Amino acid sequence: MISDKETQILVEKMKHEMNDVVIDLRCDMTIPYIMEKIDQINQELSIEKGYEVIEFSKWRIKSPESIVKKLLRRNVEPTFENAMKCLNDIVGIRVVTFLYEDIYSVVDRIKQIEGIHIRKVKDFVKHPKPSGYRSVHVIVDLVLGEETIGMEIQIRSAAMNYWSVLQHMIFYKSEKSGANMEAIERELEKCSKDIAQIDKRMRKMHDLIDQM
Repeated sequence: MISDKETQILVEKMKHEMNDVVIDLRCDMTIPYIMEKIDQINQELSIEKGYEVIEFSKWRIKSPESIVKKLLRRNVEPTFENAMKCLNDIVGIRVVTFLYEDIYSVVDRIKQIEGIHIRKVKDFVKHPKPSGYRSVHVIVDLVLGEETIGMEIQIRSAAMNYWSVLQHMIFYKSEKSGANMEAIERELEKCSKDIAQIDKRMRKMHDLIDQM
């Protein structure tokens, strides 16, 4: 196990490598393209369904610290070249729908985006993680001209997103405080099941309103 000081040296090296103009150009080309396509998907589906389908979408580039820690956990030398080969989520995009059933409509449209090559789809909505985490992850390569970048697109409902953000906040705080998480993890799992039921009830209410 390496020391905090050694980890920080690796993080600084990663930060320097990530500032390379090549990765900047890749992101400058690909991220605006995919975000524009997601906006178009929202417009098309909203017209078809008669209501706003996507609440919001946003993107981020994984921090050098997160990349280094993830590669170290996998026993991979923490270089940016290895990160590009081994990690699917250096570029991450989150798409949040109002209703959970619309997750799959969005997934189907993402698969049709020009330049998208699907590597894998992980369905944590139908098969939640033990923690209770629910989302669909679409792992893709986006090819634009001579530029290719891998990215992970997460699609989830507003209720699922609320749970996920709360879980992240709790776990971040627990790392700082060293709190015992067993009871909290059990409660989070219960909350996830409750949220899944709320998602279904909201869908039913939406359908009832449509019939009025």
